[in-house]
Amino acid sequence: MDNWRKEGRLSLLAKIHPKDVSGIFSKVYVIDPGEIAFRRKNGVSEGHTLTGLLTIMSFWEILQSIFLKDRIQAYVADVSQFSVDMHIIGDNPIEGSVNTQGDASDRNLVEQYIIAGRLQFLDSEIRGMSMRIQAEIDTHKIDQFLASYIKGRNLVLTTDIWAGIDQLLLQKIFAPIIEENEYKQVKGQDIRPIITSKARNELNNYLDSHGLRLSNLSFRWHASKKKFETETGIDPENPNIIKFQLDGEEFEFTYGQFFLWMGIIFVAFIAILIFIFS
Repeated sequence: MDNWRKEGRLSLLAKIHPKDVSGIFSKVYVIDPGEIAFRRKNGVSEGHTLTGLLTIMSFWEILQSIFLKDRIQAYVADVSQFSVDMHIIGDNPIEGSVNTQGDASDRNLVEQYIIAGRLQFLDSEIRGMSMRIQAEIDTHKIDQFLASYIKGRNLVLTTDIWAGIDQLLLQKIFAPIIEENEYKQVKGQDIRPIITSKARNELNNYLDSHGLRLSNLSFRWHASKKKFETETGIDPENPNIIKFQLDGEEFEFTYGQFFLWMGIIFVAFIAILIFIFS
């Protein structure tokens, strides 16, 4: 199961399928550094393993699985810190992960996420902001994490985490402050500690209830869209992101990935037609 990180650094947790694990008389998963692996039997977690091997199924359990499917489930998770830059800028109606270009400092190491909405002060002054959030799975609350995010999926991504946080930042943290103050009033004072403190409290509560732990956060204003684009490498008018839904589930692709997959699907469709009518 070396390829469980199908979405690279965005991959956070995956279900281990016994058929993907080597072994005839027992199924054993080798745990890599930075991972945990754990089993759930009859819906109850048995505790996680940090190093070495995790026996997914014994020989007897393999035989039982023929008649009792999904009685035993196993998962692997990345427990290292993961980060995101959450951006609110202008009136951008599009939200989601952004595939940035260029070689700006650590741009490819930190996920970029656009939040739909704007920050308008009482005097109609509009400002943008970026908040970097660092979090990690709380290994002592793994059941809460599963209940919050697995929901029938075989793979949980960091984007699943941020999709629940975006409107929390806009509605509960920034909106109450900017709607009650004029920008010219707060311009001369440092309001960042107030926002950072409020954000820390709100995010701590939210993440803790979802089996996650807040590691760190920082925040800064953007004076204009032009400055935002210069500092982040993201064009707020045309972020490189695309979303669509299939069977009620939402998917995200960059434009390049989207057209690549459309090309693959088209070629496969033509091949099937040739096979049927040849």
